[in-house]
Amino acid sequence: MNQQEQEYLQLTTPEEVGRCLDVLMQHRGASLVLEDGDGAPLPVVVLQAEPGEPLLLDISSVPEVAGPLGQGAAFRLLGQEEGKLMRSAPLVADECREEEEGALRCLCPFPESFSVLHRRDEFRAAMRLGLECDVMLRQPGTRDAWDGKLRNLSMRGCLLEFPLGAATMLSFLDEAELELCFPSGRRFVIQAVLRHQRSDMEQRQLVVGFEFSRPGAEEDRQLWFFVCEIERETARHAAAGNSMLAPSRLFRRSDDGAVVDVRRKGVKYPTPMARSLAGIAEFLDTQILALRTGDNIDAAELSRQAERLLALLEQDREAVLFATVCLDHEPALVRHCLGVAVRLVDLADNALPRPMRKLMMASAMVHDMGQVLLPREVQRQAWSRDGQGPAFRRHIDYLLPRLQDCSWLSGEIRQPVIEQANERLDGSGYPHGLQGGDLHELARMMAVVDEADRLSRAAGEDDKPWPVDVIQRHLQSRPLLFDQRWVRRYFRHFGEMPVGTLLRYPGQLLAWVRELDEHQRPARVQLTSGKGPPSAAVLGDVLEGETLAALGAPQEVLAGG
Repeated sequence: MNQQEQEYLQLTTPEEVGRCLDVLMQHRGASLVLEDGDGAPLPVVVLQAEPGEPLLLDISSVPEVAGPLGQGAAFRLLGQEEGKLMRSAPLVADECREEEEGALRCLCPFPESFSVLHRRDEFRAAMRLGLECDVMLRQPGTRDAWDGKLRNLSMRGCLLEFPLGAATMLSFLDEAELELCFPSGRRFVIQAVLRHQRSDMEQRQLVVGFEFSRPGAEEDRQLWFFVCEIERETARHAAAGNSMLAPSRLFRRSDDGAVVDVRRKGVKYPTPMARSLAGIAEFLDTQILALRTGDNIDAAELSRQAERLLALLEQDREAVLFATVCLDHEPALVRHCLGVAVRLVDLADNALPRPMRKLMMASAMVHDMGQVLLPREVQRQAWSRDGQGPAFRRHIDYLLPRLQDCSWLSGEIRQPVIEQANERLDGSGYPHGLQGGDLHELARMMAVVDEADRLSRAAGEDDKPWPVDVIQRHLQSRPLLFDQRWVRRYFRHFGEMPVGTLLRYPGQLLAWVRELDEHQRPARVQLTSGKGPPSAAVLGDVLEGETLAALGAPQEVLAGG
């Protein structure tokens, strides 16, 4: 017996039909749906229902339906009771009349039958292949929106499918507004809370579960109708042409039923390498979402993405370094983790075994991900220039259990890169207050890279990133906190005008450093028309050699690097 046969029951005796009508009368929750209408369930009241006698309906709340009913339009009655959904056979009105005080009444024959869907509490009507319903996901209070697909629907929630890029928005979503857009043009808006998700990196898809927030009586009525229509179409399709069910008008595409695509368009980052890094950033976006919904870091995918990032760095380190300042559409946490991972491995001695460099890369890619598990008000301390409170310092404790599937991430590397990144030489760091002699050499290096990257990024909307020379002076002035050997090595390795630094030349010309020469001086720069992050819209000509020399010496280091 298939699912449809298990779920549906046809009631044909007068007693059974009468019982269904009693339910509709007792709960005053009857709805009327026109067979040739737009599929909208309209509230009506069943006033009289006696076997062998005409059915009396009060349609005063929906006077617009009196005309079609009076002209012979077919309709059905819908209702629900705990655990089941009910739908009458098609009916045609015998009479529609207006009574005292404007009350509208409709007389029709007693129904021949009711179809009943016995519904478990968590029963979900699945969208079969070929059955489609677009869904708009909006973040309240913003213009952010994504276009997804409905996979299944219940009275309590739904399962939706989105492009992988939607993970950025979903990661920071508390409550969402969902708009179901059926092929007929029928739309339905409801508030929902994200409950779970899973990502498919190969198909570049997210499958996300939502629970509806406090649906009212009218929303409940419409949800039931949608669930019933989905199951009805599934049952009709399963009958392979032998079904007596007419096609649902809800899934007949109308001329104006097309959905306006408001999804975030694919961001056109300015370089091929930036576009490659954007794919790795998408993975980190999905991990933020996974952590927020109770899942662990994906061990296999972390290994694959760390391998991919390491290969890109080995292929063209300067292109990767520049790409890390181009990802302005990614969350600040993702940009920071990528920036630290790239610079940490680039700073490390290439003589280190490649497996060790991959472990360093993977650890740095997720080293601050525990921050997303903190309360929202505490998360804001992440970029604070004024220090971070005790509550913030728990992010490492929150992250470590979520790495339990990453058994390949050896403690030899994980501990200094993740657990000791925020320790300081004088013991003032966290989480354990370790002092100089207790700190791993890799932890000392990580502390410098992590702090330098953090300061190179804006601490808030009204803040600006620190220029490289200011960051250098900051680190050099704190020998009790940061190992000065690694401070010197960091700026000797990346230079005082690193790749990814924005420079101001004579004549107010602005340019981004793309490559350095053997003396760590800019050897190749790209002009830009604005001080914002590099983008295809603002980047101009690439200058090098004599053309670059003609610009003269840079007059100011603005940001980046």
